[in-house]
Amino acid sequence: MSEISELDSSETQRLLNESVPGTPQPLGYRNNYVTASTAGLEQSPSSTTTEDVSDLPAALRIIQAQNAELHQYKQNLDASQAENGALSERVDKLTSTLDEFIRTTTAQHEQKLKTMSHAMEAQKESQLATIDELKFQINSLRSKIDRRSVHSSTEMLFQPLGGGPNSSPCHNNSASASKSVDSSPQVMRSIKSLSLGSAQNEHLSEGGDPLSPSSKQNGLQDSAPCLLTRVTTVHRASVYWRINAFAKKLKKISSKQFDEPSRGEPFTTGTYGYRLNPWAYLNGRGKGEGKCLSLYLRVTAGEWDPILTWPIKPCYTFYLISQHPDPNKRLDLVRVRDLSLKQQGGINRPQKDDKTVIVGFDDFIKHEDIEKKHFLVDDSIFIKCVVEIPQTVW
Repeated sequence: MSEISELDSSETQRLLNESVPGTPQPLGYRNNYVTASTAGLEQSPSSTTTEDVSDLPAALRIIQAQNAELHQYKQNLDASQAENGALSERVDKLTSTLDEFIRTTTAQHEQKLKTMSHAMEAQKESQLATIDELKFQINSLRSKIDRRSVHSSTEMLFQPLGGGPNSSPCHNNSASASKSVDSSPQVMRSIKSLSLGSAQNEHLSEGGDPLSPSSKQNGLQDSAPCLLTRVTTVHRASVYWRINAFAKKLKKISSKQFDEPSRGEPFTTGTYGYRLNPWAYLNGRGKGEGKCLSLYLRVTAGEWDPILTWPIKPCYTFYLISQHPDPNKRLDLVRVRDLSLKQQGGINRPQKDDKTVIVGFDDFIKHEDIEKKHFLVDDSIFIKCVVEIPQTVW
């Protein structure tokens, strides 16, 4: 059948020309040939049965018609496959577009979440700084109230010592003073003032009567000026600072997602002392950037700066406290920065909102040593800062 289906119209015409009319055909030739050629093919409207076929040209025409139908079927099948291929490509393209849209949308949402998280952390840091400042101001107000109470109590304490409403403790005799001390133990707090009054009495005895008209005109009726010698003492203070989420913050700082530095709570060297603030660069600063923890102390503007000595040369001692499970194996890291060893310079009095220098260590400790030596436990470290500042006082 395949050989016959490949015959074109010229070959068919040649076969028809070679056949001699009237030549008897072998018995059964037509039926066997047509039956074999049409076996397995569908019955078409144009096809005829073997009884209608009387010669070879009719059989060839049937084969050609069926071949044309097969060719049409093949074309239809190819068209369907092409259409299916186009649909498949379109589905793949839509799927790819959808996947890209999902990835883009997810990335945008993650970026928004990160931005919101960073903004919330920055706002939290700002609020903590504001709270620390409010705490300091509250403590300062409490100190003022306490001083006023002490001053009022002192004025009431000195009232019984005088001979009259206009007299001064500097003018009382020793008998009245002794009597007051015996009758009220609280007068022991005023020994320094009484000693000052005795010195004033001796000074006035050399110059004349303190109640003379000339003394009253000069304003020396109640007291007289005197000179006091100041002595040098040392302002000392210490503060503990816990830094939580150390590894998490360090990772964010390394990826530029978190601002440096970390600041501890401000503290003062006593009730009327200097005000300082601990600083830490978790990812390092200067020569320790990217590999070390940097620790510093900064002197900030305080309430009592006008009566303190400036410039100052403090001595700072920094401790990184060990958290080893065995207390007998705990070894703290200690480093000292002493400015008093310098011949010149010092830290000048800071003004409000003034950025003074920070003093400490750029390379306090390497990052790999923090966890290795049990300084980092539960993602937290503990720092202690000790301050010693020489100060001249009365």
